[in-house]
Amino acid sequence: MPMHLLQNLDRATFNNLEHQSLEFIMYTMLPWFERWEDDLNLQLLTSSERTDYFFKFRIDDLLRGDALTQAQSLAIERQNGVINANEWRAAKGRNPREDADGEKYWEPLNMGTGGAANPSALQDKEPLPV
Repeated sequence: MPMHLLQNLDRATFNNLEHQSLEFIMYTMLPWFERWEDDLNLQLLTSSERTDYFFKFRIDDLLRGDALTQAQSLAIERQNGVINANEWRAAKGRNPREDADGEKYWEPLNMGTGGAANPSALQDKEPLPV
């Protein structure tokens, strides 16, 4: 158990407190969560129920880090088309957008599907002046 969780702040700084908290969750609590999930799944669900249902601890909020790190992570996911605007807003506890753009995913213009032709290269272009 990290000392700051026991209110011993003798050698604490803001930066190392955050990392100690994350390490505590990852290296101490996560193995317990996984054991509890397995035990709950085994004891509370029948074998046929286990094909459709399962127990899972959601620890995203415990691992999200500081506000800057969280914003950077969401921005990377948004820019790479992993999440849409409404999913980002839900992660921040905000209501979805009311327009249809909230459900759209971005696709980086410098990326495409492997082997697919570049649509802009197929367009008729005016010849360059000589």
